[in-house]
Amino acid sequence: MPTGVAIMTVGVHFSRDKIVGDQVHNQLTTLPATPTAIELRAVGSARVLAKSTSEWLRVLATRGYAREEWVHEGAVYTRRYVVADTGEPLAESYDHMRAPSALAAKGAQGVRVRELGSSDRIVPLTVEY
Repeated sequence: MPTGVAIMTVGVHFSRDKIVGDQVHNQLTTLPATPTAIELRAVGSARVLAKSTSEWLRVLATRGYAREEWVHEGAVYTRRYVVADTGEPLAESYDHMRAPSALAAKGAQGVRVRELGSSDRIVPLTVEY
């Protein structure tokens, strides 16, 4: 079972009386070119912006998340982290060394998780912040 996995990095960019919050690049902290479904935009005083940011982060932290797993011969070969109520994918990993031979033959770059069909199990996640 993986522990301490970052499935989403969020941030808020401030500019005078405006904020924009969203998923951000995990190293550069840049906002995405196209806003995601969780985007936050607010205008107002510092107090209003702080309250908007706090509420947005609270909602994100208390939202349900899950890990979908695909299993072959008792070993997980693919994981996809999703928003539990929408299925929106957040992060994924694929281990071609543990995958079924037909998939393994495609190599690490030849498989799209969305093409694998339904996962073998879904594990609810606990958010730590």
